[in-house]
This record gives sequence, C-alpha cells and structure tokens, in this order.
Amino acid sequence: LFCSSAVYTSGTDQGRVGIMSAPTAKELEALANFRPLVSDLSLNDEQKSDMFMLRWLRARELNLKAAEEMLRKV
Repeated sequence: LFCSSAVYTSGTDQGRVGIMSAPTAKELEALANFRPLVSDLSLNDEQKSDMFMLRWLRARELNLKAAEEMLRKV
C-alpha cells in the first residue's frame, strides 16, 4: 500500500514539517476502506498516495464519512 515517495518515521521526528509517523494497522485498514469512497474523484498521482489520503483520515480521526466529505469539499 505504501507510495515510495512517502516519508514515514518511527515517531522520533514528529513536529517536523513534512514528516509523518508510520501508519498503524487500524490506519491501514481505514485507508483501504477510504480509497473506494473517493475513487470517483479526479485526483493526481500525489493525491492518490497513501500519505495524502492518510492526512485526510487522520484529520478526521479515521472517520471515513467525515474524511470523504472534507476531501470532496476541496
């Protein structure tokens, strides 16, 4: 599932811009369920990346419906 351009850390670099902690098992499951919900959107390759999608999910505490609504409003 991981995009090769994604930058994940073990958590020691949290607080630095552009660095995300590695996704948890729960986040990976949410990511797999989120992709089909937004597959109809015209997203570029960067926007289709795990890192991009995970940001939306984390912003809405893994609430798929809320993350979908937020992404559709952009």
